Amino acid sequence: MRKVPRFLLVFIILFLFALVISLIYRLRIAPVERVWLLYTCIKDILLYLPLLASLSILWSLVFRSKNEAGGVSSKSRFVFSFIFYVIFSFAFAFFMNEFAISRLEEMAYHSSMVQKQDTSRERLTDETGDKFTLSEFRNLRLYPFKENVTFMMGRALVNMGKLYNADGIFYITDLKVIAYDTNKNIDYIVAGQYAKVVDNQIVVHNPTYYEYSRGRIRSTKELREKRNIPLIYNIKGVYSLSSKEQLRDISMLNIILYYEYVYGSKINFQRIGNVIYNKVSYYVIMIFLLIVCSSAGWAMRNTRITQTKDIFQMVSFYIVSFVVVTLCYDLLIRMMNMIYGLVAL
Repeated sequence: MRKVPRFLLVFIILFLFALVISLIYRLRIAPVERVWLLYTCIKDILLYLPLLASLSILWSLVFRSKNEAGGVSSKSRFVFSFIFYVIFSFAFAFFMNEFAISRLEEMAYHSSMVQKQDTSRERLTDETGDKFTLSEFRNLRLYPFKENVTFMMGRALVNMGKLYNADGIFYITDLKVIAYDTNKNIDYIVAGQYAKVVDNQIVVHNPTYYEYSRGRIRSTKELREKRNIPLIYNIKGVYSLSSKEQLRDISMLNIILYYEYVYGSKINFQRIGNVIYNKVSYYVIMIFLLIVCSSAGWAMRNTRITQTKDIFQMVSFYIVSFVVVTLCYDLLIRMMNMIYGLVAL
C-alpha cells in the first residue's frame, strides 16, 4: 500500500497541470465563453486522461524514496496495487465521462441561455399535471430543448418539433404522431401544437386528428379537449439520447439505462452505435495502457534509494517515458479509428 499514496499524488499533480495548461489555452489561444470554460477544460483533460493515469502508474513505480528503503515490494503487493490503480482510474474516468461532463455541459448551456435572454429563470412547477394550461409554456424559452426529436414507437412515427426539459418536467411543441397500418400505409395522424408528458403519457392540448384511407385524407377533426397518447419509452431517455448541436455528449450510462429506446426507436440506432464504439474504445485503450505501464514500471523499478545526484536520470526518464507513452496512445487511437473505418465500409 506504500505505492498507493504516491500514485494518487502523481495523478493529482498531472491532472492539475493539465487543467492549468487547458485554462491557458482556452483563455489565450483558443478562447471560449466564460460559461463554457470549465466544461471545455474538463473535456480537454478527459481526452488525455488515459495518458495521465498511465504515466501516474509508471512514474510511481519506477523510483523509490527514503521512506521505501525497506526492500523491494513483493509481487503480491504489486498485484494489489495494480488492481487498485486500474479500478481507481477506470472509476474516475467513467464518472467524469458518463456523469460529470454531461452535467457540466447542461449547466453551461442553461447559463448561456439565461444570459442571452438577460433575465432570471423562473422555475416551472408541475401543479396541474394532465390538466395543464398554456400558461405553463410561457417561460420555456429559458430552458434547454432538443429540436426535431424523431423516433419510432411500434408502428407509429413520433416527431417533436421541440422537446423541453424544464427541471424534469417535459413539454413538447409541434407534435406529430403518424400511425401506420400493417401494410405500412398511413392510418391516421395526430398533430398538436402543445403537449406535455405526464405519467409516461403525452397529453396533447386540442389536437387535430387526420384519418387516412388509401393514402388520402378521409376526414379531419379538431378535438377541443386533451388527448392522451401512451409513451412506451422513458421520456428522460428520449431527451438524453436525442441529438442537438449544442449538447453533443451522450452518457454511456444513459445508453445502458434506456436500452429499450436505443433498440426500439430505430432512428437513433446508428448514431448511438458510433457513440458506443467510441466509448468502448476509449476504455479499452485506457486499460491496455494501464497494463503496459504497470508492467513496465514493475520491470524497471529502481532497487536503490533515489538521491539528489540522480536528478538528471529522473528527468531524462520522465521525458523519454512521456514521449513513448504519448506515441503509444496516439497509435492506439489511430488503430481504433482504422478498425472503425474498415468495419463501416
